[in-house]
Amino acid sequence: MAAKFIRFSVFLLLVALIGLTLWQLYNTRPVKAPELKTLPLARTALIQVTRKDIHPFDPVIGRLQPAHKSALHFEVSGNLLKRLVEAGAVVQQGEVLLQLDDADYRDVATEAKARLQQEQASQLRDQRLLALARNNVQLAQARVDRLISLGKRSLSSQSRLDETRQQLLQLQSEAARLAYTVNTSGQRLAALQSALQRAQRNVRRTHLTAPYTGRVNQVWIEEGDHVTPSDPVLELIDDRSLDLYAEVSGSTAAALRQGQPLEVSINGTRLSGQLIAIQHNPDPETFTHPIRIRIPGEGLIPGMLASARLPLTTLPNAIVVPRQALLHDSGHSYLFVVKEDNRLERRQVEIGVHSGNLQVVHTGLNGDETIVARDVAALTDGQVIMLSDTQ
Repeated sequence: MAAKFIRFSVFLLLVALIGLTLWQLYNTRPVKAPELKTLPLARTALIQVTRKDIHPFDPVIGRLQPAHKSALHFEVSGNLLKRLVEAGAVVQQGEVLLQLDDADYRDVATEAKARLQQEQASQLRDQRLLALARNNVQLAQARVDRLISLGKRSLSSQSRLDETRQQLLQLQSEAARLAYTVNTSGQRLAALQSALQRAQRNVRRTHLTAPYTGRVNQVWIEEGDHVTPSDPVLELIDDRSLDLYAEVSGSTAAALRQGQPLEVSINGTRLSGQLIAIQHNPDPETFTHPIRIRIPGEGLIPGMLASARLPLTTLPNAIVVPRQALLHDSGHSYLFVVKEDNRLERRQVEIGVHSGNLQVVHTGLNGDETIVARDVAALTDGQVIMLSDTQ
């Protein structure tokens, strides 16, 4: 047992000595000095900055909307009696869509018509009475004149003359009252006529009709529901023509004009359209200008994705560079300009619109520089390059 313990202890000691020796050898190893290697010069594609007339376009994309869309309301209150259409139905202008119970409104119209007819009969009666009253006034006046004449030549009673004069005054008062009634009957007839027409319109208003030919998109009420004039009950759209709705910048809006023909692309198909609306005062939140381009709706449905290329103001003799030559960093744009010693200058530029693969540069270039045409992400300011053929 003791012999085994001794052998194990000797083994552990040997292992420890070997490990210590290896550690010393590692720490005392010679260190090789690093070799400096010269990196090969970067070979880049170069291009000469040019000037040319640019006819830029602003591509926009949006969804098609119906040319007209209306949320229809009843103009009177009531309970829905008939729901005559459903969503998807094509209706003609003037076609009845929904109908309210009109019994109360018909009663009001009947009452208004009766009052008008009664007033018309009263007018005829008062006209006849006025004619009779005026005749009676003339007869009473003649009696008064006769009594006055007799009073100068005979002993006729003064009291009889006074009584006749009193009758004349009464007849004149009645004639004046009838004359006023006849003269103001036109106003009363007009008021009653207006009340009748209003009642008749309310009867017609219980029938909701289509204001234009279109398609029912939604119906929001059921038969038996009570509705008020503030409740939208049906949505009608006119999808015979569709509008591409988009929002554009101020510079794009300034280059457009209402009525301008434009081309719209839908699933690769190009259609002729017309700019029918442009909002010149921008949206206060987005500072964009909404526009609508109208196209025929045959074979299309609202909600489809469409695009258009909006022509902008032509830029004559503009400085242009390939779009791949630009390096965008921290919200700024840069170009790598080749100097005389083949070193690169990272130059900040201000860019404008682009046309296809060409980018307009407003400031930062003179127009006679040579720049790196592509693969600019790995380049640095001051880097020496190997010249390639200028494109």
